Amino acid sequence: MATGTGKTRTCIAMVDALMRASHAEKVLFLVDRIALREQALAAFKEHLPNEPRWPNVGEKLIAKDRRIYVSTYPTMLNIIRDESQHLSPHFLISL
Repeated sequence: MATGTGKTRTCIAMVDALMRASHAEKVLFLVDRIALREQALAAFKEHLPNEPRWPNVGEKLIAKDRRIYVSTYPTMLNIIRDESQHLSPHFLISL
């Protein structure tokens, strides 16, 4: 789809429906650039303001108590490979 056609907004509406129906506990929204991550975080904040999101400004370590995770591909790969963050397979599957 072309730029500005509402891809992110459509995805947020689907996330909202899945969470309300208890079909999703956590959501991982992957993007390929930091600018797109910031846009997606702002959109999630606007349309789902009460859902806890990661990352907040300045967060480097993944917080395990959030419901919406927005990340670039390289950042998520680094988190998965980082043994000090101790993500269980269940956590990754539930994303």
